[in-house]
Parts: sequence; structure tokens; C-alpha cells
Amino acid sequence: MKKIYLPLLIFAVVFGLSSARAEEGMFLLDQIAELHLKQQGCRIPASAIWNPRDGGIARAVVSLGGCTASFVSPDGLILTNHHCARGALQRNSTPERNLLITGFLANSTQEELPTFGTHVYVLLSFQEVTEKVSAGIGDDMPAQERKKTRDANKNALILAEEKIDPTVDVKIVDMHAGEQSILFRSMEIRDVRLVYAPPQTIGVFGGDIDNFEWPRHTGDYTFLRAYVGPDGRPADPADENIPYRPEGWLKISLDGYRENDFCMVIGYPGSTARYRSSFDIAYRQNSYYPWRIRILNDYIHLLETLADSDSNRAIQVASLLASLNNSLKNSRGQLDGLIRTDLLEKKRAEEDVWTKKYGEPSPQADLLGELKVQYHELESFAEGINCLGWFLRFNQLLSVAHKALSWADERQKPEAERKSGYMDRDMANYKDRLSFRYRNYNAETDRLTFVFFCQAANDLPENQKPHFIQARVAEKAPDAETTFQAFSKKLYEKTSLTDLSSWLALFDLTAEQLQQSQDPLLVFAREIYKEYEPLREKQRLFDARLERLRPRYLQILRTEMPGTLYPDANGTKRLTFGHVKGYAPRDAVQYLASTTTDGILEKYTGTDPFDAPHELLHLIRTADYGALREPKSGKMPVNFLTTLDTTGGNSGSPVLDSEGNLIGLLFDGNYESIVADYRFDPELTRSICVDIRYILWLMQKFSSAHRLLDELGIPQR
Repeated sequence: MKKIYLPLLIFAVVFGLSSARAEEGMFLLDQIAELHLKQQGCRIPASAIWNPRDGGIARAVVSLGGCTASFVSPDGLILTNHHCARGALQRNSTPERNLLITGFLANSTQEELPTFGTHVYVLLSFQEVTEKVSAGIGDDMPAQERKKTRDANKNALILAEEKIDPTVDVKIVDMHAGEQSILFRSMEIRDVRLVYAPPQTIGVFGGDIDNFEWPRHTGDYTFLRAYVGPDGRPADPADENIPYRPEGWLKISLDGYRENDFCMVIGYPGSTARYRSSFDIAYRQNSYYPWRIRILNDYIHLLETLADSDSNRAIQVASLLASLNNSLKNSRGQLDGLIRTDLLEKKRAEEDVWTKKYGEPSPQADLLGELKVQYHELESFAEGINCLGWFLRFNQLLSVAHKALSWADERQKPEAERKSGYMDRDMANYKDRLSFRYRNYNAETDRLTFVFFCQAANDLPENQKPHFIQARVAEKAPDAETTFQAFSKKLYEKTSLTDLSSWLALFDLTAEQLQQSQDPLLVFAREIYKEYEPLREKQRLFDARLERLRPRYLQILRTEMPGTLYPDANGTKRLTFGHVKGYAPRDAVQYLASTTTDGILEKYTGTDPFDAPHELLHLIRTADYGALREPKSGKMPVNFLTTLDTTGGNSGSPVLDSEGNLIGLLFDGNYESIVADYRFDPELTRSICVDIRYILWLMQKFSSAHRLLDELGIPQR
């Protein structure tokens, strides 16, 4: 891989770690050598973790496009979280054979099941392309024109890379609000199969009640396998494909850990926002999260009611419900955390100091004034665009129709001028995802989702209420819900978009053909498109202006708080390090750093979510732990806490000890850590991990997964 030079970021690391908190930060791979990990307790050199020659142990860590995973054998065996593979379990389930409940174990490679849509991304190389992305941009260029030029430059670079090797997935990611741009090349493995997952009563023990909570006793793990064509290159799923042979895989340690032991994680954290202004925090605290919590709560209630009425429908919405429940608790945690930490007032106080220090007028004061204006403008349309965006996301028919309209418009432009995600190579990927998505389509569930979001749009402030809603509510009807129910039934009875072939056919139509169609669902989709796209343009203009303002805000932060500006998480591969450690969340409450199977017995009720298999309870009561038990206590460890700085996307990340060996699997954070997306607190922020010894013990004693244990090189005794 090519060397990346990060002068601003390395300055922050070399000169700032003494003032920054040691465990804080999600560091790029090229920063690892500057972190002085030996002083933190790491016993292997930085080059063993990552180096440009052979990749180090970091090469074994891969992305699932939303979760992290890692190779753990030379035959492409992959370890990740149970909740990261929930969709694969769902898509292989029927009411008669519900793998979500029973779990799954393949006794041979021939029995391994297709995941229907899970892809593995293996990082190949990366390089800085800041100058190329910024080419042709002048200091006085308007914000929208500047963003358009940057996007065109990115598209041109991606197209050039794909001509060299069309099988490589290429993306360009901005660091520090666009101050730096990095091009990442990844091999996309499209044939990924389900190998082994424990039953729901183990993999989801504690359910949503325990989600983001401690103590935990959850076996959140699943094994997948990557397959490639006979030539060793990525290929579509096929019987003749063979297991992928990774260049590196992680070694497992059975030695465990002690309190305050060093540990590290390599993964793909999704998104953090630690360098935002008070105006951004105010928007999220006062508008975005309250709206999001209300909508999520009501939509979950609808889906749960539908799931309770039909077992097949319950399977179809299971993965979505789990995701929505997780989002709801996360949103509540974000809002609670912002209020609890008083972050808004702290941000305002910081900015008041700047204004007094630099005076008014000054470039710093002018910047704060500009930010205030932009966020005031955002408030004027935010609820409307969020509501319509969710309408188009969760209602499947409208989602497909709207995407077809967008594709038809973008196809009329040269590739380099299209919006992100609309290049020719993206079409095949979208159609693949569409075929997997159709497996969960249920017309009545979709229709009631349609009604739900019509009502949500009708509840918007008058100045943001869509015209298509206003027009229909004005029609004669006893009430709005009756109107939406009648309207939706008419659409779903008369539309021709009733099967996968009709969905796919939309993407072969031109913009003119789509506009001329009299299909009632498409007619309505055009109405939404007509109102949603201007809102999207407002959002793009807001983003473009923020793209110019945020670097100026960061420059003030560098002056006022030197040495703390590692890049925010953005879905790229990072390393974070910390220690095994408990915490004290409240007065007179002290949490230990690990749990044991004793807690499963204590929590067991016999009903969901605290049910557990009788075989597991028997193994625990008889202490049948074998050589995997904790030597000192004689007990079986289950979950443990670390100070690792992680966020969404890190799910499934391998937890490594001081020698770089696998000791666990990260799957969650504590409730107090949710707000760490905005500000990290070393006293309260914890990541929750499942102990590899618990996983191996379950494989050996509960599931009899002896084939996999042999593949992992684990002695069975």
C-alpha cells in the first residue's frame, strides 16, 4: 500500500496525546506508528499491526458495509456479531424453519447457506488525493460550485481507477471537513455464506432491555465464509466457487485478560461529530432527536402489532424491527447524553470566549454568525426533508419508484457529473440489493407503512407540510386517516408494481417513459419527487456551505485546543486502543469489568428476552467449562468492558490483546457511551465485548461445532 502523509493529523498525535485522553481517538492506519502504543502496554511493534509491505494483522479485518468482521482461518472463515448477520438469518428463514430462533450450524461447506446480499470488503490500498480533489477550486468560488467541482473531481478519479480494475470497489473519503481526501481501494467479495450462528436465546440474550446496558450476558457472534471464483477473483454466488484464501487471519488466544490489561480494536467506525459548533448541537438536541424518537417509537409500535398478527410477517420485519429498536435506544441515549453532559452550554461558553478574545467584528465572530444563519435556515425545512426521506426509505414501493426516477434523471448526465451512487457500476449493485430486499416485501405491511408516513407528513408544521398531503386532506373525508387509508388501498390495488420483475423493469425506462406512466403508484411517486428534490437541493446547499465553514471552525479549535484533532469516524478502517476496565456510572454504584455465566442464571426468566436453552442452563449449573474456564475463579467469562473508543460500524470488530491475538468481539457500548459521538468521557465511555472463550465454549459444549473448532486450531478437551 502507498504511504499517506498526514501532517496535520500526525502533529495532533505526536504533540497532542499528552493533553488528549490516552484512550480517546479512532486513528487512521498510517498514524499507528506515532501512537507510542508500547507505553500503553502493547507488546508488539506498530509495524506488526500495520505496515505498507504486508499489511500486518490489520489486513485480516474487513468491512461488511455497516459492520466489521475478521478472517480467522486460512479458508475464508469470518467472525462477526450475531446482530450483523441477522439479515442473513432472516432471509433464510420460514415459519417452519425459523433460523432467527433456532440458529444454524453447517456441518460441511456444502451445507453453508447463501446470505443473499452480504458483501465483504477487503482493503487493498489507499492514498491521499487531496490536491486532485481540490483541482480547479478558487478561494472565491461559490459554495455550491465548489462542491460540484469537488464531486466531479472525485467521480473522475473513481472512473479512472475502475478502468484499471473494474472488480475493485473505489471510494474517496474526506477527513477533517474536506481538508484532506483519501482514495480507498477494496476487493468486494460477493459470495458470502452463513456458517454458524447460535440460537436467539444466546445471540440476543437480554434483547432490547439489555441493549446499551451493563452488565451483559450476550453471545453476540456469528461465523460466515467468503467465497470467490475458481480463479481466486471475486465472483457472483455460484456452486463452483471456492473458499477465499486471505493473506492473513487472526490468531486466537485462550489466556484471557485482567483488569487494566491493554487491548485494541481495528474496525470500521461509522460516524462521529466531535468538532461541531453549538448551533449543530442545538439542532440535534432541540429538533432532530426529539422528532426521531417520536417517529421511531410510533413506527416500531405499528410493526410490532403487524408482526404479532402473522408469523411470516414477523420474520419479514424481524431484522428491520431490531434495527429500529436499536436506533430508538441510541437516539434516546444521544439526547439524554447531550442534556446530561450539558454539552450545548459548554459549546456556547467556548464560543463566547472566542468572541471576547478575538473581538467583534473578527473572522472568528463572523464565522459563528454565518453558522447561526445556516442552521436557522436548516430549521425551516429539516422536519419536512427528514419525514419525506424516511417515507421513501421505509415504504418499499415508493423507495423503488423514487430511485427509478432519480436514476433516469442522472443517466442523462455524463458519469463524472452525476450525484454520488449513480455511476453505471452502481446500477448492478442496486439491482442485486433490490432482489434481496424483495424477499422481505409484504404488500399489506408496505401499505400500512404508507399510511403511517402520510399521517406523519400531515403532522408536520404548516410551513413544511407537503402539498400532496394538504391536497388530499382537503378532500371530503371524516378524518385524515380515513383519507390515507382509502387512498393507499386504491394505489396498492391498481399498481402494476407487484413483483420483482416489475421493480427491475422500472430501471430500463427513460425519464420520459417514467413521466408518461399512468401507474397510480408512479403518479404519486412523481408528486413526492417534485417536492422532495427541491428540499434535497436545499440540503445540498446547506452541506456545501458547511463544507466551507467547518474547516474554519476546525482552525479555531486547533488554536484553542492544540493536539486533540484526530479525524472523526467516517466508515474507514481505524485503530483504537484502551484497557479492560469497569466504571462507576452513579453515586455508590461500581461495575466490575467482566461478567460470567452465573449472570445468565440470575437473569433467566424462561420468557423472552431472558430465556435460555435448557441445555445451556444445565452446562452452567454443572460448571462443565473444561479447559476454557477462567483459571483463577473456575468460572466461564461471558462479556467484558473496555475503554476502547468506538461507535456504530465497530460492531463485530476483533478485540486484540497486547500480543495482537484475538480475545473477544466488540458488539455494543454502554448507555453512557452513546453521547461519545459528540464528546468522549474517559470515566464513563465503555465498549462491551463478548469473550472469545465463551464463544469457543458454546461451540464445543453446546453446539458441537467440532469442524469449525478444528479449523480454528482449538484443542477440544
